[in-house]
Amino acid sequence: MKTLTDDFSICFVYKHQRNGDVVVLNAEDARRMDSSPAMRRGEYKHVGSVDPICILQLIVNSSGRRRNQIIKQLGEKP
Repeated sequence: MKTLTDDFSICFVYKHQRNGDVVVLNAEDARRMDSSPAMRRGEYKHVGSVDPICILQLIVNSSGRRRNQIIKQLGEKP
């Protein structure tokens, strides 16, 4: 199995299929989520993988409607 270097930063975004809650996990927790009973039951769906530093910088540097749009898109499947 490939492993990520310590300085590599990535987050995995999951969305609950019934209530729409969004969960953002690091690589280790995402591995556990992928093999969890909740995933097997189809309760959560992986909707994206993002670089949290870039996304946070984008959100901080945006304003108003654009910021809200970025945040909303993080929980949507492309």
